Amino acid sequence: MSRGRAKTNGEPLMRIVHPSDFSQSSRVAFCHALKIAIESGAELEIVHVQRHRIGHEKDVHWSDFPGIRATLERWKILPAGARVDEVAKTGLRVRKILHAESDPLDALV
Repeated sequence: MSRGRAKTNGEPLMRIVHPSDFSQSSRVAFCHALKIAIESGAELEIVHVQRHRIGHEKDVHWSDFPGIRATLERWKILPAGARVDEVAKTGLRVRKILHAESDPLDALV
């Protein structure tokens, strides 16, 4: 992958927001969002809106989010068994956000 900076209207991308519902389609979209973040140097925010209270047994856990390191390892950007701090060394900035909100659209806006 090239490490060039993508631009929109002459300005660099600052943030890519990927709303996730953890479906297969969402995982495919995550891969595209991750690639764009790598190419552009933008921060990637993966957002999941949970209509239930966070922290209960049937609710979403951080392990449900797409695996950044595993994906970067598959793409040969990181070596197998890479540590968390090695993701930052690539220049990639990622935030995983679990939002408790009754309306997903309101939460993203």
